Amino acid sequence: MAEDKLPQFAEDDNVVRARAFWNENGKSIVAGVIIGLGGIVGFNYWKSYQQTEGENASVLFDQLRFGQTDNDIDMGPVADELKEKYSSTAYADLAAFSMAKQFVEKNDLESAAHELNWVMDNSQDSGFRHIARLRLASVVLAQETPDKGLEILAITDKGGFESRYHELTGDAYAQRGQGGDNQGGDSERARIEYQKSLETLPVGSSHAGFIQLKLDNVGESQ
Repeated sequence: MAEDKLPQFAEDDNVVRARAFWNENGKSIVAGVIIGLGGIVGFNYWKSYQQTEGENASVLFDQLRFGQTDNDIDMGPVADELKEKYSSTAYADLAAFSMAKQFVEKNDLESAAHELNWVMDNSQDSGFRHIARLRLASVVLAQETPDKGLEILAITDKGGFESRYHELTGDAYAQRGQGGDNQGGDSERARIEYQKSLETLPVGSSHAGFIQLKLDNVGESQ
């Protein structure tokens, strides 16, 4: 598969880490209040346990994050341990995202899809599940399977990611419009989705020009 067809994940480490921080602390606050009603002893035990779990997961994630700069180190076992032992933490989600990105860079799209499916099935953070779904759609479109992409993207609750959902749906229709028996109809659907993507994009987004370019060019390669 040509390198330029690989999916380009819109990485924003600060946003992802912020979600991870609030994910962990939000659960701690809610659970702390509930358990606190049961007595100080129970709360202290729970707090100590959670802190230990979080620290252990953090150490493993740092191994994964820094170890990826060394191509001689297999980070798969570290990511697997995070997902198996600390699946309820955001670090497990981040590990799966990190491995998916690594697999995409190696053009191993099947393994990347496996990691993203794990997040969709196991993450306790709805935002992470949406990110995983969108990235999975990018992967299957890179595999030139637009019908599968449309199936993945066909959900009602888009969780604040409406623009990206519409953009990728447009990409899927545009890809279908490049061949088959319904080229004109698919290209028109692609235009509609790109227009919706522009309409739901945050004001001032630098991504608007790129979506507009897709809208202007859809169907021209037919």
